[in-house]
Amino acid sequence: MEDVVEKVMRKHGVSRYEVYYVDYRSIEVAYESDDLRVPTEMQQRGVGVRVVDGGVGFAYTNTGNVEEAVMAALKMARASRDSVPLPEEIGTSSPRTFSTDDMSGEDAVDRVMAMVEAAHSVDDRVRVDGAAFTAEMGVRGVITPHGSVEERFSRFSSSIMVLAVEGDEVSSFNYRSTGSCDLTKLDTERLAREVAESVVRALRPQKVDAFTGRAILAPMAFLSMLHGFLANVTGEAVLHGKSALAGKIGEKVAGCGLTVYDSGVDDWMYASRGFDREGVRTRRTAIVEGGVLKSLLHSTYTAERLNAASTGNAAGGFRDYPSVGFNNIIVEAGDSSLEEIIEDTERGLYITRFSGTVHPGGDYSGVVKCGFLIEHGEIKHPLKETQITGNFFNEFMRISAISRERENLGPYLLPNVAVDGVRVIS
Repeated sequence: MEDVVEKVMRKHGVSRYEVYYVDYRSIEVAYESDDLRVPTEMQQRGVGVRVVDGGVGFAYTNTGNVEEAVMAALKMARASRDSVPLPEEIGTSSPRTFSTDDMSGEDAVDRVMAMVEAAHSVDDRVRVDGAAFTAEMGVRGVITPHGSVEERFSRFSSSIMVLAVEGDEVSSFNYRSTGSCDLTKLDTERLAREVAESVVRALRPQKVDAFTGRAILAPMAFLSMLHGFLANVTGEAVLHGKSALAGKIGEKVAGCGLTVYDSGVDDWMYASRGFDREGVRTRRTAIVEGGVLKSLLHSTYTAERLNAASTGNAAGGFRDYPSVGFNNIIVEAGDSSLEEIIEDTERGLYITRFSGTVHPGGDYSGVVKCGFLIEHGEIKHPLKETQITGNFFNEFMRISAISRERENLGPYLLPNVAVDGVRVIS
């Protein structure tokens, strides 16, 4: 590939370019409404080309005709007034090696059915609404005038959605997902059993009166709030005037010493990779450290515009012009167990899932799903028709406890997080 690219670029007199290519196989199996769907297997390959010639142009091809894509990108560049910096750094290939190319559709089916059977084994009242397993295995690379880099990659993800039925009573459904780039790290049967246990506990919910108290957010519920926060930490959000955190590097933004990293270098995690969409080496970047905002995330373009350095966060596929995205998001574990945090709660909620609206500006409101009332340090009963509302920027500052336990949610590794002063609406 590198020889072909260099030959085409010389032919057309292009000296500033970036070529991203990918060739991978995917397998997907889904179980829905008590029916196993036929496994879907696909082979995906393509090349995305970005050139700078006066302006900047981008084109892609899935036919393998690199010259055709280069010519299309050149035509766009010569009609464009925009110009962007291209990375001068080239990353390194990931040292991770997994023997995954022999995975079959039958293997994927076995994994899905093992999840379904594990959930059903918990209790006769458990119903599996859906389950899925996806595998992606292949090669990706970047070629620039400064060199080339290539790596083999693998990504595996599983998800399951369950509810419990007892006579006319139907629990709130619960959903869990997990993922890794190392298949041996996925314990999907344990995941299925845990989510099944949660919906059985959620049967016979009761209403509670409105109050303001502590909310203990399980990893899936905390992720809903974290998504809104992370939308504010990219260089693109700042450049577009959409970040409430612009100009706040070095300021306190969270309580209880919250520490949040973006990392592409944790070998087992789902989105780990040796280099980003532009070929820049990935790394571990502290976004929040000890409750203080430490860094934004950048591509080469946003870094240049904001007088910073790329953090290895250019994202996108071969069809996409590079944008700023995330690798893996890791929240450091705290000092207390979940049990200890519950015991320390006088009155509050334990929320396993949240369904509602979380606005990047901070405001959120929604319904507690598979939630439980806590009184005097004990879980009392599941919740019915209970809502919470507030502003996550304010409530990040009121984080009062972070659990030692963390959960693998694919590209996220998150603890349980306790927040004080949350408004609970009956």
